[in-house]
Amino acid sequence: MKAKFLIGLLALLLFFLLVGCGPTATAIPPTAAPPAALPPTTTSQPATPTLPPPTATAIPPTITPTSNAHVVGSDCGACHTEEHKRWSLTLHAAGPAAVLTNEEHNQAELLIDECITCHAPFQAGKYKIGDFVQPVDQKGPWKIVEGNAKNWQAITCTTCHDPTSTAQDRLAFFDPAKVTYMAVKDTTELCEKCHQPGTDDSRNLKGSVHEGLDCAKCHFAPGAQMSLDPKQACAQCHPAINPKHPDVTKLDTTYLSPNSQNNIHFVSCANCHPKGIPTPVSKTAREFCLCGSLANTNPYR
Repeated sequence: MKAKFLIGLLALLLFFLLVGCGPTATAIPPTAAPPAALPPTTTSQPATPTLPPPTATAIPPTITPTSNAHVVGSDCGACHTEEHKRWSLTLHAAGPAAVLTNEEHNQAELLIDECITCHAPFQAGKYKIGDFVQPVDQKGPWKIVEGNAKNWQAITCTTCHDPTSTAQDRLAFFDPAKVTYMAVKDTTELCEKCHQPGTDDSRNLKGSVHEGLDCAKCHFAPGAQMSLDPKQACAQCHPAINPKHPDVTKLDTTYLSPNSQNNIHFVSCANCHPKGIPTPVSKTAREFCLCGSLANTNPYR
């Protein structure tokens, strides 16, 4: 019995010795869930825009005009030098004092807001006549309101020319009431926006020897554009058509003197022939007396 116990004990000791001398087992960790994806170590940055070099000139954006608004201070004279110079010497360029303090006019006719509408159309929407001149009566004496006088623009280039228009000569009329441009078919229709037939500012040629002529025929003759002076244009007919006719520049008309009763706009055959038109009248004479024949409107053809 004792011998069996000893044999068992030795066998047990031998077992432990064999286990201790064997290779060390590697512990296998439990299967773990895969780790969550880590965020990138850097944050994405937008691409750096390519900038123009410091010496480059910035190009302004292209702007499509949405209206025909008047640009205060537009310098037409920078390019149209001669035309601007001629314009500056006309009544279209007259300042408020010349227009609104004329005693003869103001005593005969009361100053009204319509005066601004024609003489300074770009100011008509903002100002009244009393903003430029006081008192507004027919007694006077009249004084210009200096604080507003500097804003007076008169009848500027852009009153009759729309810079954005595609019409011939960019003709258009700036309507102060509608604050926009109105299309016109020719200079006569343009001029009659202010020189309205039937008013004391009328220049209507109906019934005169000049009936049928467009305003530009005389007032914008080549070499005299914007001067409004028709004198240089007279030679187109006088004496071109009939050299034997008296020199019209020396006849009693407003061409010779502003005080003449024979206004060149309204002069008729009877003004020169009060006793009747001589007969027989040759074709040349008819064309000479009825300058409208140049516009194919001679009623005697």
